[in-house]
Amino acid sequence: MRRQKQVEAATHDLSATLQRAPTEAEVAEKVGVDVDRFRTMMIDLRNRGPFPPRRGRIRTKTSRLRIFRQNLKRTRIRYARMRNFAASSGKP
Repeated sequence: MRRQKQVEAATHDLSATLQRAPTEAEVAEKVGVDVDRFRTMMIDLRNRGPFPPRRGRIRTKTSRLRIFRQNLKRTRIRYARMRNFAASSGKP
Protein backbone atom coordinates (compact mmCIF):
# COMPACT_ATOMS: atom_id res chain seq x y z
CA MET A 1 0.00 0.00 0.00
CA ARG A 2 2.87 2.32 0.82
CA ARG A 3 4.51 1.78 -2.58
CA GLN A 4 1.26 2.48 -4.36
CA LYS A 5 0.91 5.80 -2.54
CA GLN A 6 4.52 6.67 -3.36
CA VAL A 7 3.95 5.98 -7.06
CA GLU A 8 0.71 7.99 -7.08
CA ALA A 9 2.38 10.93 -5.32
CA ALA A 10 5.37 10.83 -7.67
CA THR A 11 3.13 10.66 -10.72
CA HIS A 12 1.05 13.58 -9.46
CA ASP A 13 4.11 15.70 -8.68
CA LEU A 14 5.73 15.01 -12.03
CA SER A 15 2.49 15.68 -13.90
CA ALA A 16 2.19 19.05 -12.21
CA THR A 17 5.84 19.90 -12.82
CA LEU A 18 6.12 18.68 -16.41
CA GLN A 19 2.58 19.65 -17.52
CA ARG A 20 2.24 16.23 -19.17
CA ALA A 21 1.99 12.58 -18.23
CA PRO A 22 5.35 11.36 -16.92
CA THR A 23 7.12 8.40 -18.49
CA GLU A 24 7.88 5.18 -16.62
CA ALA A 25 11.54 6.17 -16.38
CA GLU A 26 10.70 9.54 -14.82
CA VAL A 27 8.38 8.03 -12.22
CA ALA A 28 10.86 5.24 -11.46
CA GLU A 29 13.63 7.80 -10.93
CA LYS A 30 11.39 9.88 -8.64
CA VAL A 31 10.46 6.79 -6.59
CA GLY A 32 14.10 5.70 -6.48
CA VAL A 33 14.04 2.38 -8.33
CA ASP A 34 15.26 1.28 -11.74
CA VAL A 35 12.81 0.92 -14.62
CA ASP A 36 12.71 -2.90 -14.57
CA ARG A 37 11.96 -2.94 -10.84
CA PHE A 38 9.33 -0.24 -11.38
CA ARG A 39 7.58 -2.30 -14.08
CA THR A 40 7.59 -5.38 -11.84
CA MET A 41 6.25 -3.30 -8.98
CA MET A 42 3.43 -1.91 -11.14
CA ILE A 43 2.44 -5.42 -12.28
CA ASP A 44 2.37 -6.56 -8.66
CA LEU A 45 0.24 -3.58 -7.65
CA ARG A 46 -2.21 -4.19 -10.50
CA ASN A 47 -2.51 -7.89 -9.69
CA ARG A 48 -2.95 -7.28 -6.00
CA GLY A 49 -5.52 -4.52 -6.40
CA PRO A 50 -6.15 -1.62 -4.08
CA PHE A 51 -7.10 -3.81 -1.11
CA PRO A 52 -5.19 -6.66 0.49
CA PRO A 53 -6.61 -10.13 0.00
CA ARG A 54 -9.41 -11.07 2.37
CA ARG A 55 -8.60 -13.31 5.23
CA GLY A 56 -11.17 -15.34 7.01
CA ARG A 57 -14.22 -17.29 6.07
CA ILE A 58 -15.01 -17.83 2.42
CA ARG A 59 -18.63 -17.10 1.75
CA THR A 60 -20.64 -19.98 0.45
CA LYS A 61 -23.49 -19.73 -2.01
CA THR A 62 -25.96 -20.06 0.87
CA SER A 63 -24.43 -17.19 2.86
CA ARG A 64 -24.26 -14.99 -0.26
CA LEU A 65 -27.95 -15.68 -0.88
CA ARG A 66 -28.76 -14.82 2.74
CA ILE A 67 -26.86 -11.52 2.46
CA PHE A 68 -28.61 -10.74 -0.84
CA ARG A 69 -32.01 -11.32 0.77
CA GLN A 70 -31.11 -9.10 3.74
CA ASN A 71 -30.02 -6.29 1.42
CA LEU A 72 -33.17 -6.69 -0.66
CA LYS A 73 -35.30 -6.49 2.48
CA ARG A 74 -33.47 -3.32 3.62
CA THR A 75 -33.97 -1.76 0.20
CA ARG A 76 -37.69 -2.52 0.22
CA ILE A 77 -38.02 -1.02 3.70
CA ARG A 78 -36.20 2.16 2.62
CA TYR A 79 -38.37 2.46 -0.47
CA ALA A 80 -41.54 2.02 1.59
CA ARG A 81 -40.38 4.70 4.04
CA MET A 82 -39.67 7.10 1.16
CA ARG A 83 -43.14 6.48 -0.28
CA ASN A 84 -44.77 7.06 3.11
CA PHE A 85 -42.78 10.25 3.65
CA ALA A 86 -43.68 11.55 0.19
CA ALA A 87 -47.35 10.72 0.73
CA SER A 88 -47.44 12.43 4.14
CA SER A 89 -45.69 15.56 2.89
CA GLY A 90 -48.07 15.95 -0.04
CA LYS A 91 -45.46 15.47 -2.76
CA PRO A 92 -45.86 12.88 -5.50
